[in-house]
Amino acid sequence: MKKIALFFGAFDPIRKSHVETADLFAERVKADELTILPIKVEELNYPPTEDEHFDKMLAAAFYKKNYVVKPRSYEKCFEYILDTAKKVKAENRVSEVYILVCIDVITRLKRNGNLPAAVCDAVRAAATDGRILQYPSDKEAGDVGFRFSTIVCPSAEELAINIKKTPPTFIKAQAALGLYDKLLPHSVAAYIEENGVYKNEYSDFLTDVLKPSRLTHTAGVMSLAVTYATRVKCSIIDAYVAAMLHDCAKYLSASDWGYTLPEGVPDSVAHQFLGAYVAENVLEIKSKDVLNAIRYHTTGRPEMSKLEKVVFLADLLEQGRTYDEVDTLRKAVDDDFDEGFKLCVDRLNKLLDKSGYEKYYLTGACRDYYCGKK
Repeated sequence: MKKIALFFGAFDPIRKSHVETADLFAERVKADELTILPIKVEELNYPPTEDEHFDKMLAAAFYKKNYVVKPRSYEKCFEYILDTAKKVKAENRVSEVYILVCIDVITRLKRNGNLPAAVCDAVRAAATDGRILQYPSDKEAGDVGFRFSTIVCPSAEELAINIKKTPPTFIKAQAALGLYDKLLPHSVAAYIEENGVYKNEYSDFLTDVLKPSRLTHTAGVMSLAVTYATRVKCSIIDAYVAAMLHDCAKYLSASDWGYTLPEGVPDSVAHQFLGAYVAENVLEIKSKDVLNAIRYHTTGRPEMSKLEKVVFLADLLEQGRTYDEVDTLRKAVDDDFDEGFKLCVDRLNKLLDKSGYEKYYLTGACRDYYCGKK
């Protein structure tokens, strides 16, 4: 009896662990044929990957003879998964059909309140703990349409953890800054680098003026800024650009650019003012909100816009930060963005007061405005 394996996921970008999971999936079910079925998932995955590049990267990663790569689907996730499984089963009546759903499409499934809870839970379980769903005959399907096989694919769980720890936008942000993540298959990383897939008009400037460690930090800020911008409903594009450029002047000197810093600015925050100047006059940023997000990302200020708060918090809490209390502050922002923001502002002021570092007046003014005078 022919065995067909169907692997659904966003695959954007394609990771080594996607390929490893596919290989183990095919091995465990002894598949005669493994079909890769990509689904478009937009949430928290910016910038989008053009279909032409996406198809070529997928083909480069899944190159084995018995692997079939399908074009990316823009249909609703669950309907596409179920309809595809039914179609494959109907076309191959004497076959066993196995399904594995990657965690990167699960959020779409859970948001659809019309889905039977048993289906959502079954697919989530398959994606997160590595069990593989087998699509049975109509007689066995019942209302759910899926049943668990006894086969286990442990690499699927590792893939779920991998995606949670390293979001797609972080990998793309790294690529935009000339950093090619070890999580990518070599063939995919080479294609991205050769074709500049995620680079934009600011990439070359930043790779010229920032150290590798600062580029990694910047990628973390870009990724988290997209997450926060999505939550508070401000422009994802503006958040991405402002985060990308927030430290563009970190190692630059104001005198070299013909810029005079405001009076009394400590060295530790000078880069935010020079950065806004460089962004406007060298990189030709026109948006006042983007420029202000760069200009006040370290100190904050009274009456900050949503975008300014997003970049301020993303800089403070990006995944590379390891200072005491960072996890507490991240959770506070995750629980309540505005209250978490206030807590971060208060903690920043207390840290500066305790450390004895010079504090610019805007930092205190920001605390007084949002937290009350101390």
